[in-house]
Amino acid sequence: MKRISLSIFLVVITCGLAAAQQEKVLWTFPPDAKDGINPYGNLVFDRAGNLYGTTSEGGSSGAGVVFELSPQSNGSWNETVLHNFCSLDDNECPDGSSPQAGIAIDAAGNLYGTTVYGGRPCRMISYDRSCGTVWKLSPPAAGGNSWSYEVLYRFCATGGERKCEDGAYPSGPLVFDAAGNLYGEANFGGNGRNLAGVVFELAPGSSEGKSSGWSEKILYSFCSEGSGQACPDGLNPWGGVVFDQSGNLYGTTTAGGSPDGWGGGVVFKLTPGAEKWSESVLLAIPKSVNQPGGPQGGVAISPDGYLYGTIQYNGENANGSVFRMPIAGGTPDYFYFDNSDGAGPAAQILIDSKRNVLYSTTAYGGADLYGFGGTVFQIDSNWNESVAHSFCSLPHCADGVQPEGPVIEDQNGNLYGMTYGGGVVYEIETSD
Repeated sequence: MKRISLSIFLVVITCGLAAAQQEKVLWTFPPDAKDGINPYGNLVFDRAGNLYGTTSEGGSSGAGVVFELSPQSNGSWNETVLHNFCSLDDNECPDGSSPQAGIAIDAAGNLYGTTVYGGRPCRMISYDRSCGTVWKLSPPAAGGNSWSYEVLYRFCATGGERKCEDGAYPSGPLVFDAAGNLYGEANFGGNGRNLAGVVFELAPGSSEGKSSGWSEKILYSFCSEGSGQACPDGLNPWGGVVFDQSGNLYGTTTAGGSPDGWGGGVVFKLTPGAEKWSESVLLAIPKSVNQPGGPQGGVAISPDGYLYGTIQYNGENANGSVFRMPIAGGTPDYFYFDNSDGAGPAAQILIDSKRNVLYSTTAYGGADLYGFGGTVFQIDSNWNESVAHSFCSLPHCADGVQPEGPVIEDQNGNLYGMTYGGGVVYEIETSD
């Protein structure tokens, strides 16, 4: 569950000295970690042009923060910590610990997210005995200064501490439907075998025993098919779900997909029904010696009816790939990385519909001296790839290293994201 990072080694290395291309560092988290450290997940903009994000560690309790970056008239950016996780109790962390999935924002400027740990006690894994939360952070009321933090749901409320039928360790980003309900994934738990994870819905309304009145509904428990260790319908989702125009949900799992073994993960579709949601597997990814990990990010849907996503480790040298497939299912096309242009893509794809270009990140590879820096890459409509930026291109990796999360774009098409190593928030200017 905990991610392994090379950044602790890279901070003492002077990387390649090639000039950064089109990248501007907006903010570098201080080394004392009081304002947060090790960010990944997505950023979001509000209507005023402020950026919001989370760090997985650091802050007053070391459990991560929610932060705001505000642009200044002189071109700089200022950071404000809006919430320090694990601030209610350093031992139990009922308000959550270690946000890893980024943020969703509604029309009123309220922020929503998850923490992988904290919340309610559970005993599913040995190194953290709490199963995660969904939270909301509301802007100050008129004339006020403080944001209001609220836990909407604490996982492992049903099924006991070793089963967590309602899910455990929520992973990917949250999405809204038109009615304001939230949808997401939990990496473990559920009613399937092997504690394989769930897709859940949270709906506002009265619910006994929950301080906020939000109630949870499990839409699907993975590993509900097959037998033994085989989970042909998928195992351990991580990257979140997305809606199509008909109200169906799409996503990926990091493992499963094989009827007689572990499998390399699946691309799945969930279809709402009168009584329950039904799952169909659109793509089962073979697992091989050269593929230790399947899709970590979710999928994106293009206007012309294709699904796009990333597979972290596959291909001849296990550098990973981008795939494209019809939304109804079918044979995918792949672009394989060769390490010089990146390796280990783990984030969702951004589709720039104006330019017909795909953007995302790789956590490793690129043109820095040691090949560990990671990249922001782009792929055009003809399936040609180019590198928009190779990280660790400045001395001491001052431009960041190991981007784990996706990029977002502003109204001008410029890209914004964060690097896990080096702790930077960056902007990449794109040309029209």
